[in-house]
Amino acid sequence: MNRFVLPVAAVALAASTAVASPEGLQLFVNVSLDSTDSNWNIIDSLHPFDAAMHNLGGAATLLTAQVDFVTDVLVTSSVSTVGNLRTITINFDSVTGGLIFQPGHEALFQAGDLYWVSFVAYTIDDPDRAGLVEYTQRLRDVQGNDWVGTGLTWDGFFGGFGFIDSHSLASSDFFGISVGGFSVEMTYAIPAPASLGLLALAGLTSRRRL
Repeated sequence: MNRFVLPVAAVALAASTAVASPEGLQLFVNVSLDSTDSNWNIIDSLHPFDAAMHNLGGAATLLTAQVDFVTDVLVTSSVSTVGNLRTITINFDSVTGGLIFQPGHEALFQAGDLYWVSFVAYTIDDPDRAGLVEYTQRLRDVQGNDWVGTGLTWDGFFGGFGFIDSHSLASSDFFGISVGGFSVEMTYAIPAPASLGLLALAGLTSRRRL
């Protein structure tokens, strides 16, 4: 089985103001499915949800399915800071705890050689970020046999996470597992509180010398 993980660089859909933490940012969230030929040219697309805006670290957001054979998806997120490390976590989960794309949805779009599902969370940013972002991704299996991807780092935030499968027919066993959700953790360094205090003190000292 060929399985590809295709992060997509974040694209700002709306201007955001600098804040001390990304908590409260408005994220554009969605889930989509495509069929492609062997060269990854899109043949057909299935956009089964009403896309929505989600407050990072805030209340859960419901992506409502607009077609049969697809469940609603709940988007949740959190922002945590321990020392000088900050982690953003975003979760997409079927509201039933079962499959997102149930058997029968494959008849809703034209078949292809490859099948590509994307979990989208655009407009992530943090002015405090002081280094590379490390990613841990989990394509969740309803049986608990999750696919976990680690070791990916990038100088910024990805806004989408895509998975391409070349064997299954976009069925209930997408990518060889029964997909009930997806999660991503983004961990990165921020200035240590002590460093910020020293900088402030240095600035105060400089002003007194003037």
